[in-house]
Amino acid sequence: MIGANSGNENNKKLPLIPIVIGAAAIIVIVAGILVGVHFHKVKQEKAAAEEKARQEELAREEEAKKEEEEKKAAEEAAAAESAEAKEGLSFGEIAQGAMDSVDNKKCMDQHIELAEQLGTGHEKGQVIADFTFYDADGGDHHIIDFVGKPVYYNFFTSWCPYCSYEVPDMQKISEEYAAQGVKVVMIDVAETSAETDPYVQENNVDFPIYYVDDWVIAGWEMRGVPVSIVVDKYGVVQGFNEGMVDYNWMKKAVDKAVSQE
Repeated sequence: MIGANSGNENNKKLPLIPIVIGAAAIIVIVAGILVGVHFHKVKQEKAAAEEKARQEELAREEEAKKEEEEKKAAEEAAAAESAEAKEGLSFGEIAQGAMDSVDNKKCMDQHIELAEQLGTGHEKGQVIADFTFYDADGGDHHIIDFVGKPVYYNFFTSWCPYCSYEVPDMQKISEEYAAQGVKVVMIDVAETSAETDPYVQENNVDFPIYYVDDWVIAGWEMRGVPVSIVVDKYGVVQGFNEGMVDYNWMKKAVDKAVSQE
């Protein structure tokens, strides 16, 4: 009887083992679910943070773009206002308005008189036609701002290989004729200052760079670059060439310009 009772007691204990195993399995499953939920939540929070950062970056870019557009619009409006103010004025009136910025008043008087006698344009023997060009900050300038000193105008683009070939010779001209007041001015006909900056650094350009809106200047449409125009202190064209020139051409034209009394 004692043995029978012990067997019965063991039989009663045995069903507890599957219950414990089942409970442990449930705990493991629940823990796995909780861990999965946690990692899913972390993943969602990370994705949300990344999306927020992306949206903030887009907003900053949009704001910067808007500011740039507003700045450009303001510059264009100022340029249009300046052009409108000059519209209808005679050459003499425009030149007279710039006289305060010219050191040699006698040269300006002669400049106006010669423009009426010889006409304006870009060919040799004419007085160079006035037009507007811009510095890197968007400030406008005019050919007549340089009356009073001989000027070598070089029209170029940074992607023109022949233009690059001319730079060392122009640098030499600038240094050799500095004491005689000769000024070398480069005018880009197709790009912005940001696009030209690498070219300036690469070619060690050491003279002022200006910019125009297109290839049509004072009614004259350039067929290509480089273009060289050398004027004397009165603004009379003493040298004109479409295409690349060498040092000898530059020196001859500049000599002619500085010799004008």
